[in-house]
Amino acid sequence: MRWKYRFFDFLLDCNFCIPHLSAVESSTSPRIDDASKGNRSVRVHLGTEPEQREAAEIQEETGYVSPYLDISGEPTLRIWGLADGSTHRLGYTNGLTFWVNSEGNAIQGVWSGKASIDDALGYLLGPVLGIFLRLRGETCLHASAVTFDDHAVVFVGPPGAGKSTTAAAFALADTGRFPTISFCRTKTPGDIFGRFRRIQHFPCGRSR
Repeated sequence: MRWKYRFFDFLLDCNFCIPHLSAVESSTSPRIDDASKGNRSVRVHLGTEPEQREAAEIQEETGYVSPYLDISGEPTLRIWGLADGSTHRLGYTNGLTFWVNSEGNAIQGVWSGKASIDDALGYLLGPVLGIFLRLRGETCLHASAVTFDDHAVVFVGPPGAGKSTTAAAFALADTGRFPTISFCRTKTPGDIFGRFRRIQHFPCGRSR
């Protein structure tokens, strides 16, 4: 069984149910392979590795190494790509691995160790789709935001800079709406899309 979801202006076709997203009825959703009408569809398959994975990894080149380290001193993320640019592999030190094709229509992922399907889905809706969009040439920001009438303000910064805390402060002051964006995507100047998540606010004033 597969589920279809609207995510920004994409249609996600996934083999797992994704919590917090509303499924699209099959009768009303566009065909996955129908690009002639401008439908942008992404086929997501979780739980199995790509065919001939080991042979492909021999031909990979390192494209990115995260400056952030885990408790063992290893970069939290490495990205490898095939020389022909057809596929990128995202390897996280927590046991999650994703593959994104250069055509921008397929994502595959697996988990190992202490990681779970819940972790995989969380990363899929956050950094993985953010990287996926960036590989398509679309600008993505790790940010929080609030809206004021027809305008939006985006707070950008490294982890711990206070993005969520700043957005939560506006919410508590009742001066802004939707302070829940974990990453933003800009399609055209002045046009912002975001993925919403719940912000946890603590008595000390810090939020995440």
